[in-house]
Amino acid sequence: MNTHPSLNTLKELLYQVKGELAELESVYSLLLDRVEGMAEKAERDELSGLLRRKSFFDRWHALLDQCVSLGLESGVLIVDVDHFKRINDTRGHAAGDEVIRRVGGILRRFEGLGSVVGRYGGEEFVVAYTGGLERGLRICSEIQSALPEVGVTASLGVDVGPVGSAPSLERADAALYEAKRTGRNRTCVAGAASGE
Repeated sequence: MNTHPSLNTLKELLYQVKGELAELESVYSLLLDRVEGMAEKAERDELSGLLRRKSFFDRWHALLDQCVSLGLESGVLIVDVDHFKRINDTRGHAAGDEVIRRVGGILRRFEGLGSVVGRYGGEEFVVAYTGGLERGLRICSEIQSALPEVGVTASLGVDVGPVGSAPSLERADAALYEAKRTGRNRTCVAGAASGE
């Protein structure tokens, strides 16, 4: 009596295993896609579509490390929607949510190589970028030019760190408050005497 499987039986088993492996690969790919989608959702603010605060800081620190290693300047700017509380109080929170969504859409245009964009909190957003003051002011100008699409204005504060040094959110925030103090709907640069 022959106890060894026949060649045909072995072929059939191999085809069966091959089919099961292909099915497992398909399930693995599907699960991997779902996990990556969940990770992306966890990093993003549901209203603005921008990075949440923690994800922003994680990516900003990586960007800063890259700037230091490559000897590049870097900057950070804070965007604060003017009179946002008034929008919520007079038009309702759904209108305020829509403003956040639409401003987020404008700011997503700046995501990509050399920049990180996130929702800082409430109606405040933050953009970190490689480059100097000129690039920062260009980004601010483009943001200001796009905001009429949403029917709002914003005040912006910018800080630039020299090569090998990080820009400061605290200085950008102080510049932002100077923009608000001097009339809103403007950009102020940290350390500058007046807004632009």
